Amino acid sequence: MSAPFRLPSRPSFPNDLRVLLLESTEDQPALAAQLRELSYTVDTFSCAREAAALLETAETLPDIVLAEASLIQLVEGASDALMGQSRAKGVPVVLMSAGAARSAVMEAIELGAVDFLDKPVSLHKLRNIWQHVVRKLMASGVLEDKAISGMVSSKTASGCPSTAAAPAAQPAENGSTAAAPTAEKIGTGSAPDAAAAAAVAGGATAGAS
Repeated sequence: MSAPFRLPSRPSFPNDLRVLLLESTEDQPALAAQLRELSYTVDTFSCAREAAALLETAETLPDIVLAEASLIQLVEGASDALMGQSRAKGVPVVLMSAGAARSAVMEAIELGAVDFLDKPVSLHKLRNIWQHVVRKLMASGVLEDKAISGMVSSKTASGCPSTAAAPAAQPAENGSTAAAPTAEKIGTGSAPDAAAAAAVAGGATAGAS
């Protein structure tokens, strides 16, 4: 997959997308293999509290969290821990579940998730999760729309639709159940968000944020 963006210090983006995967031990190997097939770097967890601890202490933050919804709903306090750390560090969270009701999707968005994917998750949907990282950068003011337009390569060459081509309020182009969140939902440009987004754009460590 050719990279549709050239972020500072990360010329291979999104091929080097750093994904924190929170998934059951049963389903984790197959999903992790799909992500690695896309040249994404994957850290796997089956415990939400351990995943939250990584977000709190990691020197290099993941670009995005991909989590099975039930794993943060079954353990008391796990949702607050994971979603709280992701908000504090400015890392977008995509939740997923099989056959989820619309109420579950809305609950996920209310918790702070930027998207909700219905399982089984196709390779096409996984390929496009990098778009949420770019939206985060744009919402935080690290990247501007016109800068994005200048960095987008040909759609046919990349095989991925352009994020800049559609407003943030439009449904996500990754075929997910939930609509893509607006800039207000995925980041307000506050200092923590902007610092975390700058770290993603420049490949910096969490300690710099």
